[in-house]
Amino acid sequence: MNINTQFRDQAALDNAVKLEDDTYEHVLEAAVAASHRIAPLWPLKSFVAVNPMLGFTDTPFTQAAHTLGRTGATQVMMPKDYFVQAIKGQRLRDRHIDSALSELQLKNCFTVGDVHRRLANMKEEQHGVLKTFVDVASSENNADWTGFFTDRISSWAAGYFDEGQSTWRGPWRHEQPYAAWRAQAMIDRTPDIMGLKGFRKAIADLPADPAATLLETVRRLGLPASSYTLYFHRLLTDIAGWAGHARYRGWLNELHGGAPEKVAELLAIRAGVELAMFNSLDSQEHKSAWRQIRNAFNDDEAPTSDEDIIHVLQTAMEITFREELLGGIAINTIYGQNHAAQTRPDAQAVFCIDVRSERIRRAIEKTNPSIETFGFAGFFGFPIEVARLGDDSGAAQCPVLLEPGFLIREADETNENAIRNTQVARGVTTAWKRFKNAAVSSFAFVEAWGIGFLGAIVRDSLKQAGDENEPLKSLSIEPETCGGRAAGLDFEARLITAEGALNGMSLTKSFARLVLLVGHGSTTTNNPYASGLDCGACGGHTGEANARVAASALNDPAVRKGLAEKGWDIPADTVFVGALHNTTSDNITLLDMDAIPVSHGSDLLRLKLSLADAARFARRERAPSLGITADENIDGDVIARSRDWSEVRPEWGLAGCAAFIAAPRKRTANVDLKGRAFLHSYDWRADEDNAILELIMTAPLVVASWISLQYYGSTVDNKTLGSGDKTLHNVVGGLGVLEGNGGDLRPGLPMQSVHDGSNPFHEPLRLCATIEAPVERINAILEKHQHVRDLFDNNWLHLVAILDSGRTFKRYDGDLKWADIDKAHPTVIAA
Repeated sequence: MNINTQFRDQAALDNAVKLEDDTYEHVLEAAVAASHRIAPLWPLKSFVAVNPMLGFTDTPFTQAAHTLGRTGATQVMMPKDYFVQAIKGQRLRDRHIDSALSELQLKNCFTVGDVHRRLANMKEEQHGVLKTFVDVASSENNADWTGFFTDRISSWAAGYFDEGQSTWRGPWRHEQPYAAWRAQAMIDRTPDIMGLKGFRKAIADLPADPAATLLETVRRLGLPASSYTLYFHRLLTDIAGWAGHARYRGWLNELHGGAPEKVAELLAIRAGVELAMFNSLDSQEHKSAWRQIRNAFNDDEAPTSDEDIIHVLQTAMEITFREELLGGIAINTIYGQNHAAQTRPDAQAVFCIDVRSERIRRAIEKTNPSIETFGFAGFFGFPIEVARLGDDSGAAQCPVLLEPGFLIREADETNENAIRNTQVARGVTTAWKRFKNAAVSSFAFVEAWGIGFLGAIVRDSLKQAGDENEPLKSLSIEPETCGGRAAGLDFEARLITAEGALNGMSLTKSFARLVLLVGHGSTTTNNPYASGLDCGACGGHTGEANARVAASALNDPAVRKGLAEKGWDIPADTVFVGALHNTTSDNITLLDMDAIPVSHGSDLLRLKLSLADAARFARRERAPSLGITADENIDGDVIARSRDWSEVRPEWGLAGCAAFIAAPRKRTANVDLKGRAFLHSYDWRADEDNAILELIMTAPLVVASWISLQYYGSTVDNKTLGSGDKTLHNVVGGLGVLEGNGGDLRPGLPMQSVHDGSNPFHEPLRLCATIEAPVERINAILEKHQHVRDLFDNNWLHLVAILDSGRTFKRYDGDLKWADIDKAHPTVIAA
């Protein structure tokens, strides 16, 4: 990648600043490095979980925690009191602390007694936050200029990046971000009103090129090259939310080796504020104060010993969970109920690996042990883009690490006017929403509509607002042209994708008469984060379309014939059926029922009864976590939460996620994992070339780590890595939320998604990836994919290998080395 290409006007740059070539290169390299430290932030319409510390995974966890504390006042581990209470409650014991010291190779530095003493005497403040020049000016003037400029940049960004919420469009949207901001800032009198005389002139005097502005900033502020990356990252933390949105906009380009261009432009905007402030303040006191603190940017410091102690305790908490997890697997292996092998199960159901699927899978197996369940990424191996009725393009329904491979069109074959009617209805709906949300009508909306709105208020107050997701109309997989683009799947694409999906599911033999492909989605009302409760593997949408397309391809007679020629033994009476699991209500809806032949009527009836029983079982298990007691109408109350416009916590989503397990289902079938594990079916013995394991470790596992670390980050520091109080959110630009009426775009999850009001509901643990495969096979993947290896070598995740069919375990110790799990743990039983 040529980093020079991210800036537009090299001639303007050369004319603006005369510096040595190596300084120029250092600035550009630092701008790219700092930009990559910002995690992408997907818009609300397709909100997907992202590791908020994604840009640091090539750095050891403790070093990243220290750096983030210095640049953004970010707390990456829980405060000391959390661990004090865990020790008092005996959730955390000395043996866990001792194991953590051993695994982190710190036994030569601390004893268990040292950890207790250091914890008792520890101060909460671990490090000082690096100050920018605007911070210095704020301190000297006793004014919050940092907050003021964050608000001004955020206000500009909301208009510039707006995706249709605003009625009036900004006049400079056709410009690149830096040019658009500078044009607006030159006529913005707000700084003058706030007492910054001459600030607009200082903006006008800035270089027209963003790279020149970065160069001029570090030159004027007297920063050495060794400090550039840290300083630029510190600037970006003031606008990290909008920088994250800019990072999202260039995500696909970056996946192919491009530079984070728009983030670099936002960096130039924040640097421009810094430079303009420096040039407009004719005060030696400010500049003298800056000279005293700027050296703090020279080199990144190492973590403190107190931070090491907190990391030991964090690791010890994770060992506690690992002990329970592996103990359950080991006991299940030895003492678990082994049902007599069936020649053919009553039905099979393939669910997304989402942790909410663990609970409903266990419920199905408990209510009907003759149903076999599997786990696979919820897009079912079909990376599609779905064009809604009347549209030529649509949303990507696949993991964000992939690009859609096929365009699928929604059709309505029953009505020639359906497309026109749908377009009219959408236009009316859009106009209606804009009227309600418009500044001139939002407060007067009910008064303007009068008594005609009374029914809506009553309906919402009675928790009757909203219905479960309306299914898409017919989805065509036939090859065709849609808006000049190729749509559908030809025979070869269907065959290859279908076979890959079956292999990935480990569904290779003993097919039932009915095989469900169960996508999932959530039903909520008045919830900006609704897509965050849908399927991350489907790009923040429900898995309905993917399940239906996969079932359609697998039912295609030509595909079935092609599979048979490849050696697949799928009975002629096996029918694949798409389905949708509503995670808020736990109801499972079967789709495209007309594809099920009459001959399967009795099978279908038994299946429906089993699914209904399982849904009731799952609701009763979830009810206590939702504050619903056993003497209440559990079914009605759980379902009502999805229709309550005032409900801030319709469901817990993926809160509690702590493990990723890739193994045969029999390894965990009798273990109550409490909805905390991503379950991916995998049999290494059937994976001759290691291709399936490679796919699992480079895609589903990475996505699961993003989810886990987003919940982790939103719990340990909701102020910086989360999005605050849901009741104070204001949607901006259709892109994200502000907390209140100003500040930066908020990343992460609301407090209500991870906290029950008194205590954290989500236990912040780094994911324990548990894979049943020989360590040599796992190492082969780690050697091939450095970005996956970094996650484990740098302690962002833990890795455990299940060996001897669930009887023994090894933990990854870094650098492609493995160690036995401590046999002293009483719940880890070796046969």
